[in-house]
Amino acid sequence: MPEPSPAQDPDGVTVVVPTHTGRQYLVDRLLNSLHKAGAAAGVGCQVVVVDSAPQEQSRQLRDRCRRDKLDYLRGPQAAGAKRNIGAAAARYPIVLFIDSDCRATPELLRRHYEAHRDSPPVVAAIAGPTDMYGEMTPVWRILDGSFEYNQCYTWPRTYHRLGWATTSNLSVRTEVFHRLGGFRTDTYTPVGGEDVDLGFRLRAAGYQMHTAPQAVAEHTRENIVRLRQVAHTLFTYGRADVWLCNQHPQQRAPHANVAVIAAVVTALGLTGSLRWRPAALFGPAFAATIVAVRTARRHRATTRGSDPYGRRAYQHVQQRADAIAVLRTACMVCVDAMFDVGTMIEAVRRHQWSNLLSRFHYLDPRDFEPHAATQHAADSGARDGC
Repeated sequence: MPEPSPAQDPDGVTVVVPTHTGRQYLVDRLLNSLHKAGAAAGVGCQVVVVDSAPQEQSRQLRDRCRRDKLDYLRGPQAAGAKRNIGAAAARYPIVLFIDSDCRATPELLRRHYEAHRDSPPVVAAIAGPTDMYGEMTPVWRILDGSFEYNQCYTWPRTYHRLGWATTSNLSVRTEVFHRLGGFRTDTYTPVGGEDVDLGFRLRAAGYQMHTAPQAVAEHTRENIVRLRQVAHTLFTYGRADVWLCNQHPQQRAPHANVAVIAAVVTALGLTGSLRWRPAALFGPAFAATIVAVRTARRHRATTRGSDPYGRRAYQHVQQRADAIAVLRTACMVCVDAMFDVGTMIEAVRRHQWSNLLSRFHYLDPRDFEPHAATQHAADSGARDGC
């Protein structure tokens, strides 16, 4: 990681914003919100933008940073490496990481600063919730119940202490961040896994990550318009899962990877290893069965005990709504399965066969301590994965 800046002002927050091609309008919105949050914080605020867009595309952003006296730096494609470059330029003892497709609420910086100020030295990181905003399109109605895509964004409202948190809204004491060497840059993917790894290294070094539920960042829905985008993201996270298992083998847990089992059964049937050649259909049939079972379980979990209509005259309306909800849940299950596909592909590419039927254990009860008021909700609703 780059050498950190030797001089630091005593009071304030450095905000690091990694960005890339096609994000200019999102970064403009984020910078506007950070200006308001900085004015309300009552302490110093430094904003560092680290950009990997081609030079000709980044001229407008460079000009804005120069005009507003913000730091503009160039960086590689990998998000973790960009965050390291930004943190190396930090002038303040707290560095806050926020994504370029987010915006800051007016109290974001003040809440992070106060949480660090009021915490003991063992607390090296503070995580805040990331709320979604924008139109609830059909794609987002499907994603709203995803087990793999967005559950971890709201963990800071459920837990007082976390094992790790997303870098959409995470602050770290600058000195500790540098001492740990920042984010690992040897990941298998440009993004994914480096935030989880940082959390586990923090804990291994004897530090804790606490939460500030009122330090809210907001993530736009407008740049996710197709399920294909989400499927690609989850595929990437699945690939990153293999890297995490290799970095922290103690967190590897057995996992019935649907993609692996379906692929093996299909291959055995096609190669004649199974005497009855139509057995090749068992693979797709198995995958379809798993999708059906998971769909039924998730739909039942989301509708248990609810009867939004209640009158027989409207029963046909309810049946139609239920059918739409089941279809939406099935789509969600299929998209979530792309995580398993990514894990399978990366494990095969690297000949790491032990990772084919395992995955990283993300939500370790030893590292996730619920808020006292939400203990019951955390016990009944927490799931492994993000």
